[in-house]
This record gives sequence, structure tokens and C-alpha cells, in this order.
Amino acid sequence: MLRLNPSEKGLLPYGAEEAAGKKANNALASARNSTLLEAIKERNFWLLFMINAFHIMIVQIIMVHLKTHITDVGIPAMAAATILGVVGGASVLGRIAIGGVSAIFGFGYGGCVPLPAAIIGDWFGTESHGRILGVLSLAGMLGGVGPIVAGYIFDVTGSYDLSFIIGATALFIAMGLSLVIKIPRTNKVI
Repeated sequence: MLRLNPSEKGLLPYGAEEAAGKKANNALASARNSTLLEAIKERNFWLLFMINAFHIMIVQIIMVHLKTHITDVGIPAMAAATILGVVGGASVLGRIAIGGVSAIFGFGYGGCVPLPAAIIGDWFGTESHGRILGVLSLAGMLGGVGPIVAGYIFDVTGSYDLSFIIGATALFIAMGLSLVIKIPRTNKVI
């Protein structure tokens, strides 16, 4: 009933026909299909991994501790919960509305969710896409310690200030890492 690849049923992935027509004009059109082992040996993979870990860390710190922080500064609990709901809703809308735009321009809170999958397809190919994305997703476990550390810092200091400074620092590090990534150039497919 389930198939690993659309080609097993004589089908192409969604959009493949349109993409094939555009490959000749696309500098990132990849004739390359890296295996997982090849991908994890590349510097770009580990830069993406760290960027993803830092991003997840700060997003999770905010999502876990936002309501508590907001109520601590005097905003009513219902308003704080509403703000958290708006942030979550904006994320969903961003994923739907600007996912495609984000793949081109790389912006948007919710729009950044589909971006790693698109980057992996462009840079490493599609043959081992799921495996490579799966390993890249493990960065979430590393980033997932952020809320735990932020909670500990709050318990010790009674403030989220240091946690937010650490989070901001992590985002600046991630930004710096994104500036040193070398976008792979492949031979144009004609």
C-alpha cells in the first residue's frame, strides 16, 4: 500500500515535470545524489545542523517560557495565553503562506520550517533526502535543552534575562554560521 518512492508506481514527485523544464536555467539544479554518509562528511551539513540547533533552542525557550515571563511582568494570564496562541497561529500561517517564498528568500518564523528540506534537496539531492533530513532533525534534541536550561536559570536567578541573552547570542552565532556556508554549485543540467 505504501511506497518509498513515487517511481515505484510509475509516478513522479509532485512538481517534478515543471522542475525538469526549469533545470536547464537553475544554477542549483542537482544531478548529485549524496548518500547520508557522504552528506555527514560535508562541512555544510554540520553548519546546517548547528544553525538548526540554535534556532530550535531559542524558539523552544520562547514557546515554553513566554506565558510565564509575560505574566511575571504584569500582563494578565489570559492575555499572555492569547499572545502565545497568536504566535503559534502565525507560525502555521507562515508555513502555509510563505513556505514557498521562504525557500527563495529564507525569511519568516513559520516559513523557516520547510526551508531545511528544500536546502537538502538542492544541496544533497533527493535519493537519501529522508535520511539526511532525519539526521539533521536530530539537532532538535540539542536545541531542546534550551528550555530546560532557561528554566534552571530562572529557578536560580528568578529572572529570564540571562536566558534571553543566551538565546540572542545563539541566534547571532547561527547568523554568523549562515554567512560562512558555501552554497554548492553544480554543473548545469542541459
